[in-house]
Amino acid sequence: MLSRANCNMEEETSPQWENIRAEIHNAIDNKNHVVVQACCQAVPRLKCWLHPSTKQSAVYRAIQKNA
Repeated sequence: MLSRANCNMEEETSPQWENIRAEIHNAIDNKNHVVVQACCQAVPRLKCWLHPSTKQSAVYRAIQKNA
């Protein structure tokens, strides 16, 4: 299982990726798997995909939402 210890937190919280991190979380909310996959492919070095404001991981949110 991936933990935050396995993530490059500087990269994961970088303002450079804030928009795409927001996009993946919106796609999770909308259960839009195509956009989620596109985000993952666009920036494959991100592993945790932390929400820009709550810092929750995308995987955690997807499980919560059964997405």
